[in-house]
Amino acid sequence: DFRSTQSAAYGTNPMKSLSGGLFGLYAGDGTGNGAITISDRNSVWRPQNGTSGYLQGDYSMSGSVTITDRNSFWRPNNGLSSAVP
Repeated sequence: DFRSTQSAAYGTNPMKSLSGGLFGLYAGDGTGNGAITISDRNSVWRPQNGTSGYLQGDYSMSGSVTITDRNSFWRPNNGLSSAVP
């Protein structure tokens, strides 16, 4: 259960603190390797930009891959990583 404590995942502050004392995983890891890097933008978001569906590049889970996924989700989280115990 990742909702109640940072220690549910490995790393230093591996999850985003949400309201009400809950935690969530960071958005933007399109490759699914545990790290948000330039590869997530170049190999996942870019080729899918402008398409519809819950795709790997749909970091907002809106049903469409758009510039918002890059600017509001990938960009602020770029460089972060976590690992599941």
